[in-house]
Amino acid sequence: MTSAVVFALVIGIDRLVSVKWPHIYLKIELFPYIPLVCCFPLLLSLSVIGFSFYVMKQNSNTYVSCTINGVLSNNKEFVLLIHTLHAIIAIVTLFVYMYIWRLATGLPTKTKKLIKSLIIVTLSFFITWLITSISLVFVYVSELSEENKFKIRIFMTGVFTLCGFSDFVIYYRLNQEYRHAFLEQFYFWDSKKVIKRHSYANVKVHSAEQRRSGEDLVFHVPTNL
Repeated sequence: MTSAVVFALVIGIDRLVSVKWPHIYLKIELFPYIPLVCCFPLLLSLSVIGFSFYVMKQNSNTYVSCTINGVLSNNKEFVLLIHTLHAIIAIVTLFVYMYIWRLATGLPTKTKKLIKSLIIVTLSFFITWLITSISLVFVYVSELSEENKFKIRIFMTGVFTLCGFSDFVIYYRLNQEYRHAFLEQFYFWDSKKVIKRHSYANVKVHSAEQRRSGEDLVFHVPTNL
């Protein structure tokens, strides 16, 4: 959960930069920064897990349970700290997307796909976050058996994972520039290679001389640039 929440924030900041300062991506030589920024959420989540084990070891009688939005021990203060951290990160992420929305509304008409994808991404984040949070609050305050709590937590892991997964899919499907950039980051697509023939449109340009001679000059203009 910690990793997923931070991932959402990292993705939001990256998109905010691409919308507010697009020249940054145009003037500098791109490098595969995605694997690098992925290290921060992973390191943070591993630190939470490691500290959870440390807290657990302080009391050998502490019951250890599996949880996705809490920790590995029943230390109430630590659970409160983690929930607060998740809430702050999620709220900051929502504000980032709201600011992107404000910037996107002032863009030309051709960015309607970007606006549409932002709406879907934001809704997916809202829905999965709210479902996960409400469900886990119910888990913590209820008197369910540990077996049932475990099942609910595992199910909610899948629900929130859909948020991060759909985030990539939505942009990949609706935004061609993002799709090319995404593939380029993982070396699946070369921006310098020749575009395939089927991506070209045949545009016939008739000059006065050509019309007299009955010949057509055909230019191939890429439509996906």
